[in-house]
Amino acid sequence: MLAVQKLMLICFLFVFLSSPGWGGVGSQLSDLGIDVSLVVKEEINKTLSGGVKKETVYLDNIDLKFAFDGDKLAGLKGSSAFLYILADHGGDPSTNVGDEQGTSNIETNADTARIYELWVQQLLLEDKVSVLFGVHDLNSEFYVTDTSGLFFNSSFGVGRELSQTGVNGPSIFPITAPAVRLRVDPTKSFYLQVGVFNGQSGDLNDPKGTHFRFNRDDGRLLISEAAYLREKGKYAIGTWAYTATFEHLTLAPERATSYGTYFLADQEVAKDISAFLRYGVASAEVNSVHSNLGAGVVFTGLLPSRESDRFGLALTKVTAGDEIRQAQEAAGEPIEKAETTFEANYRIELCSSFVIQPDLQYVTNPGLNPALDNAWVAATRLEFNF
Repeated sequence: MLAVQKLMLICFLFVFLSSPGWGGVGSQLSDLGIDVSLVVKEEINKTLSGGVKKETVYLDNIDLKFAFDGDKLAGLKGSSAFLYILADHGGDPSTNVGDEQGTSNIETNADTARIYELWVQQLLLEDKVSVLFGVHDLNSEFYVTDTSGLFFNSSFGVGRELSQTGVNGPSIFPITAPAVRLRVDPTKSFYLQVGVFNGQSGDLNDPKGTHFRFNRDDGRLLISEAAYLREKGKYAIGTWAYTATFEHLTLAPERATSYGTYFLADQEVAKDISAFLRYGVASAEVNSVHSNLGAGVVFTGLLPSRESDRFGLALTKVTAGDEIRQAQEAAGEPIEKAETTFEANYRIELCSSFVIQPDLQYVTNPGLNPALDNAWVAATRLEFNF
């Protein structure tokens, strides 16, 4: 109940400050160079059958963002800054499903609020080069396909072959790390970007609150992405690697490097129909998931009277590497080769600030565990945008 009260208070304060009828503080801030946005997501997620157990969980997610225009605020042309405060609360659907990928992209392992992003950016050479420094969400710029953003499964953000990596995951939701990012846009149809992120995100011993690490012993996560942009389409290839080493899955105590690559395609294939294809692989010596394949199609305005609504069908499949399968076989606990999730999602935009989004997922071989039955998972999300 306390979390709901906090949520209502935050929403009330935001609407009070931004509404023109109450002085238009939000509009005044925007004129000065400070843009504020608030997105609140409320989700009910239920495992209908299969998995570990049939149970319903409730989740909420609050995103409060401040974008600062350095030119308006201080006459610093081409400069900007960004502050992103994240608050999450609720259950953990994955413990009910037992899946590898995560059927909800807003689930976390701790009820907490934290500074999620805090960075400054400078544009150079007629805005063809940008340099960013600070605490940064890798997935806000790397491994992104806009069409897949409709879906709830976590693998439609960063592929599972990358999100599984590192000591505490890479710098993605819900825990980020310090980074430096350089991006070059020589033409309107091509970009190249590289990033250097701290090798460990957050504090392993304290999942709550804000913890930024920049420790030499953590090593670094290096990532690059090159993309070709065409009309209503994007085609990209990315590579990543950690400078630190990790314990080998079958030859411990030997250590090996963690690295991988991914390919992205996102294109409008017909009027109001877009499709995406994603495929990534990771080194199997230290990573349980060797590959992740994702694909889907989204229809906009499928119903004549609902021009802004979107309906989508997608699948995401993770495949276990040979090393983890050998290790599990030797331990007498064999695992399945792959887990595949099929998802259907419908985003109903009742107005610009309120969205209802029902979702249905079918998970085969949850967690690659032969003992678990295939699972049906249903969810409904309410989204408020201010």
